[in-house]
Amino acid sequence: MRIAAFYFDGIPSKIFRLRFYLLYTVTEKRNEVEMELYTLDHAIEKAIREKSTSPQVWNDILQTFSSQQQQQQQQQKTEHKMFQKLQGCDVAWSTSHSTTRHSYLYHTSNYNSTTPSPPSSSSVKDNTAYHAVMKAVNGTILESQMMPGSYVHIQDEISFWENDFWLNDRGYVVGKYGEEFVYGNREGVPYKMTRVALFEMDEKEEEECWRRRVVREDLAWTLGDAFFSSNAE
Repeated sequence: MRIAAFYFDGIPSKIFRLRFYLLYTVTEKRNEVEMELYTLDHAIEKAIREKSTSPQVWNDILQTFSSQQQQQQQQQKTEHKMFQKLQGCDVAWSTSHSTTRHSYLYHTSNYNSTTPSPPSSSSVKDNTAYHAVMKAVNGTILESQMMPGSYVHIQDEISFWENDFWLNDRGYVVGKYGEEFVYGNREGVPYKMTRVALFEMDEKEEEECWRRRVVREDLAWTLGDAFFSSNAE
């Protein structure tokens, strides 16, 4: 299980999307892991937003709400869902990439490469990566959170290395006369993100305590003012 927050302008308090990811193995496909996407209950989302710069406590927030939910269900005998599944957004992860759906791996400066090109900063070979596609081959249509009442056709492919994350995310607003491209890259070039920090156990603390260690000082500004370094460019 994972919680992911997406925010604007390198300011963690400006979250525009929160997601809960549930991963599970597929027994008949040994090299694949599948993933379901969920939105969060409004109260949980509000609590996480208030701790936007402290993701190490988000799981504690979930556990608190889960305990409260169990107590309420026992007292009121009613069910309140903490998460709502996003239908049609299931993802399949694999150590193998698709030559067609992950075609961006072959894009180089001259766009004629015949072998995959992992990020130069990762210093790893392609077989140490994980690649994902939406199980719905043609993508899916969801109501827009940014524009309530309108619908967006989304299509994603992902590649993930130890220190790099590439997301080929495209969106098309569905209108009366067709679809209009609204975000992503028309040429299939993915968003390219790199690791800025690591979470590590603080061995000096008596109780379990996770600390964030910045590994890219030049990008520390993306973590908010509390992690900004005056030496960062």
